[in-house]
Amino acid sequence: MKKYGTLFVSELDEVLSGQFYLEDEKCIRWLVGASKRLDVGMERTMLRMIGNANKLLTWEAIKYAKAKGLTEFDFGGYYTGKANDEMENINLFKEGFGGKQITRYGYQRDYSPTYTLARRVLRNLTSFRRKADPNP
Repeated sequence: MKKYGTLFVSELDEVLSGQFYLEDEKCIRWLVGASKRLDVGMERTMLRMIGNANKLLTWEAIKYAKAKGLTEFDFGGYYTGKANDEMENINLFKEGFGGKQITRYGYQRDYSPTYTLARRVLRNLTSFRRKADPNP
């Protein structure tokens, strides 16, 4: 993480949001992002500020990548599944920066039998929940 990871954080008296990227000599990829929890009673001004902080962090990451001479900025995925407002909103956020979608494939190998078992149990549990609740 120290060699390939880059963390961007926005603050205004407190941390509002953060984004963690992995990078190599060619590409920077958004791995994970987080924002201050949105309380039900939170003011609209604060909600807008947190949303804008996320956009600013992304823009700063794009500028950082360009300054380093990286040729690819990868948002780390695009939701193509069943209609889901939350995931579609994330897609709209990503689309707002322009660019194009590229299909990528990943490979994962589990070296731990315990981890392999846990991942299979989780996948089966998730699949079972989807079948039990047709309108998640």
